[in-house]
Amino acid sequence: GTTAGPAAGGEPDTGEGGDSPLPSAAEALARAQAAGALPEALAQIEREAIIKALDAHRWHRTKTAEALGITFRALRYKLKKLGIE
Repeated sequence: GTTAGPAAGGEPDTGEGGDSPLPSAAEALARAQAAGALPEALAQIEREAIIKALDAHRWHRTKTAEALGITFRALRYKLKKLGIE
C-alpha cells in the first residue's frame, strides 16, 4: 500500500524527481522574502495551486475543496480573494 509519511528510505519526500511544484515554489518564496514581496508570492502560489486543483476536478468546487482539505466556504472565499472566476 501507500503511506502518507516519509518515503521508503525514511526521508521526507522533497518532491524531487516528480512533477511536484515544491522545489520551485520554495525557491520563489525565498526570492520573494529577500525582495520583501512574500505576501504577493504566497498569493500567487496559492492561486496556481487552486487553479490546478480546479482543473483536475473539472471546476467542481465541492470536489476541489475536499481535495484541498478545506471547506466549500473557504474555497469560495479564496476564489473571490484571488480573483479566480
